[in-house]
Amino acid sequence: MKRRFASGTGSTSFFAFQDIITAVTGIMVLIALLMALQITSGQPSEPQIDPELAATLAQLSERRDELHAKVEAIRATAKPAAPGSEDATAQAENIEEMIRALNRESLKLVQDSETARASNPSPVDLDGVRRANEEAKDLIAKAQEQNKQLAAVIAEVEQKVEKAQTAALEAASNNTDIWLTPDRSDTSKEPVIVSVMPGTMTAQRLDAGQESQISRTSDTEKDLTDLLNGTKPTDAFLIFYFKPSTLTSFDDVIKAAKSLGYEVGYDIVEEEGIVRFTTSTEEKEPPAEPEATSKPGNDDVPAIAHGEVDIHAEVERRGDPVGNGSGFFVDTSGYFVTNDHVAAAGKFYFIGSKSSGWRQAKLVSTDEENDLALLKIEHETSPFVVSDSDGVKLGQTVATIGFPNIELQGLSPKFTKGEISSLAGIQDDPSTFQISVPLQPGNSGGPLFDEAGRIVGVVSARLNQDAAVAVSGTHAENVNYAVKSKVLLDWLQGLQAPGLELVQKDQESASFQEAIQHAEQSTAMILVYP
Repeated sequence: MKRRFASGTGSTSFFAFQDIITAVTGIMVLIALLMALQITSGQPSEPQIDPELAATLAQLSERRDELHAKVEAIRATAKPAAPGSEDATAQAENIEEMIRALNRESLKLVQDSETARASNPSPVDLDGVRRANEEAKDLIAKAQEQNKQLAAVIAEVEQKVEKAQTAALEAASNNTDIWLTPDRSDTSKEPVIVSVMPGTMTAQRLDAGQESQISRTSDTEKDLTDLLNGTKPTDAFLIFYFKPSTLTSFDDVIKAAKSLGYEVGYDIVEEEGIVRFTTSTEEKEPPAEPEATSKPGNDDVPAIAHGEVDIHAEVERRGDPVGNGSGFFVDTSGYFVTNDHVAAAGKFYFIGSKSSGWRQAKLVSTDEENDLALLKIEHETSPFVVSDSDGVKLGQTVATIGFPNIELQGLSPKFTKGEISSLAGIQDDPSTFQISVPLQPGNSGGPLFDEAGRIVGVVSARLNQDAAVAVSGTHAENVNYAVKSKVLLDWLQGLQAPGLELVQKDQESASFQEAIQHAEQSTAMILVYP
């Protein structure tokens, strides 16, 4: 212990007594610790103290009292001492020595107690372990019960998901088409089926087996007269089918038919339903497998199905296609442009769009050098304006709509936009553009159109990354190519395809948003079969 004495008066410093008190307090803390070691954990009963330890603690308590008495005596008798007097100092040193002795005894006492506890575990500790084990068993039992309950919930959810998936697959496989057949038992008149669409009306007289279609105008009576050209109220009656989106014109159509003298009937079909016609009461037979086609230019190209086809049934019957891509219509009679590498994958083709549905197509001609192909379906189509690409500028905004990665992304059309990155293609090829429009497998053959909705190119290829690495040592990001529309125009005009009439420029869109909406109607997916 450090000694602190005042040097001016020779009297004992208060700090000496403070050290003594601190030492005594330390002893008391040790005593309290020893007593705490004997307290039964978590029990409200009195501490259980070993008899020998209790005797030692009593002795320590007596010595503590003696120390307190000595401290008090020093405080009472302390007087200024003569220079060189060591009485107070000697007394303090004696007290310090006694405190050190007490500390040694206390330390030994603590060590002996720890040794005894280590060699003889108390019943209290064993009881605590037992209680902890019991609590752990209870917790494990509760967790196992909760796991069982959770497993039951998961099983129930899995059953619900499985049922929902089954219902979804059944709903997807259900054909929403409505097949109509004539019933001549009640009347000698022939039924004429009229399907009322938002922008068109389609009619078919079952005995004639021919379908006619017109665009609707504000003059409903004139529309019906034109649609039913050659049909008389004396030998035909009309059956109208309306969709929910056309019910606002229901009264006008029915009144117009009655004013023309026709007997009428009507029904409502689902919004996504398709009214199909048959010419026989017999069950519809699946279409026969077409004969193999040859390359365009031969005269043995087989006849194709002119009507709309059930693409789900075709895929079920034929299996997955060997190729697919995108394309677009270039006139109103069904001429369709895509890439040669898309068409070259097979011999049979199905083209599907929002405006025409799914129809089988025939291959008209190909241009392998410029990667172009022309096909045709027998249906009225909504075409693009094909412009001369000589006016296209570097950096000009362009876009495409196509059907990429249909297995992953689905069958709905996908829009992407970018710019003209270069007025020449790979190795400065003057017949192609380099574009920054993001492309994926399935975009091939799609339209490249400007903000006015005009075709300026045909999407054709992406830069091969392996080739880019081999040549430059680095990947080339978003480098894609499109055949220029000037090349397409020159090729189409040189074909002299029967009935091909390219659309004039007066059908350009007034805004980019209108151009996108029109492009969605004029773009189609192509599936290719061997």
